[in-house]
Amino acid sequence: MTFKLVELETILRNLIQNCDLEAIAIVSNKGQMVCSLIPTSTDEKAISAMAASLQSVAQKVTMELDAGPPEIMIIDGSEKTIIIVGIERAILIGTTGIDAGISLIRFEIAQARDDIKSVLFG
Repeated sequence: MTFKLVELETILRNLIQNCDLEAIAIVSNKGQMVCSLIPTSTDEKAISAMAASLQSVAQKVTMELDAGPPEIMIIDGSEKTIIIVGIERAILIGTTGIDAGISLIRFEIAQARDDIKSVLFG
């Protein structure tokens, strides 16, 4: 495992420890998994491709509506909440329970975002 992957995995582990995230991954904007802490039963290829698609659609919608680049997407499912955050040419995607404190998660992700950006893009 490369040093960058070890650093990214440490950042993801800290996010899971510091807030109520159940699973988390970093995906390229081209839909390739970079690093993940998600259950083995999850189809990583499908998740990474769909996250990239959602990020692309969000960018087009916010551009059309003059809303600026998308910062965060939150999808409330009946059993889990999904959080998707763009980080330059990468995407952070995580899941949490429906009763989790989204404000705390947003705060922790904002802090981790800079660390991830530094590792991936210098």
